[in-house]
Amino acid sequence: MKLKIVRKKAENNFLHFTLAGEMTVYSAGKLKDVLLNELKSCSGITIDLAEIDEADTSGFQLLLFLKREAANLGKSFRITEMSSRLRNIFNLYKEIV
Repeated sequence: MKLKIVRKKAENNFLHFTLAGEMTVYSAGKLKDVLLNELKSCSGITIDLAEIDEADTSGFQLLLFLKREAANLGKSFRITEMSSRLRNIFNLYKEIV
């Protein structure tokens, strides 16, 4: 399943994104461009990842990059929900580090 991105404007110039499908090396580049451009034009971003059914470390690395970029820009970046696939990747890295 390809990546589906739904963008919704929230309060205080925040943007909320709901992502569904795959968050892999094949979609990370496009997703990076979209979210990074949006991050520059708003106060912060929240992301719902509950419907991500395919993920790899590229998706994980992208989330870390976006978190760092938001901090550098003085903006908020928060994940509101996460699929079990992404949760497993986060837990794996937590145990390694």
